[in-house]
Amino acid sequence: MISLINQERPLLSRRNSLVLSPDIGTLIVTSAIHPPDNMPYLRLIDPQQRLFQTYCSLICWIRQRHITNIVLCDNTGTDHTFSGLAALAAQHDKTLEILVFRGDHEETCLRGKGYGEGEIMKHVIEHSRLLKEDTAFYKITGRIFVEGFEAIHKAHRDKSVVFRPCIAAWQEILLRSAHICPLLSDWKRVWKGRVSTVFYKCTTEYYANNLIDRFRRVDDRRRYYLEHAFVDPLKKNGFDVFSVRPRLVGRSGTTDLLHGNVDYSDEVKNLAALLLKNETRGTGTRPGQSPKM
Repeated sequence: MISLINQERPLLSRRNSLVLSPDIGTLIVTSAIHPPDNMPYLRLIDPQQRLFQTYCSLICWIRQRHITNIVLCDNTGTDHTFSGLAALAAQHDKTLEILVFRGDHEETCLRGKGYGEGEIMKHVIEHSRLLKEDTAFYKITGRIFVEGFEAIHKAHRDKSVVFRPCIAAWQEILLRSAHICPLLSDWKRVWKGRVSTVFYKCTTEYYANNLIDRFRRVDDRRRYYLEHAFVDPLKKNGFDVFSVRPRLVGRSGTTDLLHGNVDYSDEVKNLAALLLKNETRGTGTRPGQSPKM
C-alpha cells in the first residue's frame, strides 16, 4: 500500500509488519535528482543518470537482509514517482518512505553540496514517520551502495554513533597493526579533522541535538565542508569509528568517477533500466505486483 502523507508529497510503501528487530536501523538515502545547473564542484549533473544510479543503489539496499526500512529523501522537487522501487520494496517485504521537497538551491549553490545534504537530513529528522518508529539509522549518500554491509552491521550492532575519519588508506593499514606496535592503533594520531559523511550510523536524538544545523557552517569556497562541520560536536559528544572500511559502490557526484573502481553489476543495471522503462511507459506495476526479480 502507498499512501499520501502530507503536502510535500512523501509516500510510504509498507511491508506487512512493522515489528522492528532492536538491532536494525532505518537507512536514510539522500537524493538530488535534479541539481541546479550552476551547482559548483559537481560533475555528475545529468538528471537521468542520477535517477538511474539511484535505482541501482536502492535495488541493492532493498535486497539487504538487515535493512528493513528505507527513507529516500530528495531536495530538488522531483516529480518522479519511484513506483518501480516501491513495488520492489513491497515484494521484498520492506518499508519504503519517499520524501520530496524543494530545498534552498540558491544557498546550496553558494555554499556547496554539503549544505544541501544537511537540508535533506534536517527534513528527514523532522518529517520522517519511520524515524518516529525507530531511533537508529544508517545514512548513505544517494546513488551509493556499501559492499559488505552485513559484516559492517554485525561489527557495529551495539554502537549507536559510528563515523569514519578521513584518513589515507595507508594510514588505515597502520591503524590495524596494533599487534605490531600499539602506538599505531590510535587513529587520533593521524586524523586530519574531517569525517566522511557519505556513510555513517547515528541515532535521531544524537543527530537532532548535535548535528542537525551544522550544515549552515559549510562554505565550499573556503574549503570548509560538511566533513569539517561535523567534527567539533562529534569530538565533544563522542563517537565510535568503523572498524571495517566501508567499500563504496557507485560514482562520486563531485568527480563522476567510480569509488574504488567498483560499479554496479550488469544484473542490477538491467533491472534498474527495466523498472524505469516500465515507469516511463506508464506501465509500472503497483506495490505488491512487482515482477519476480
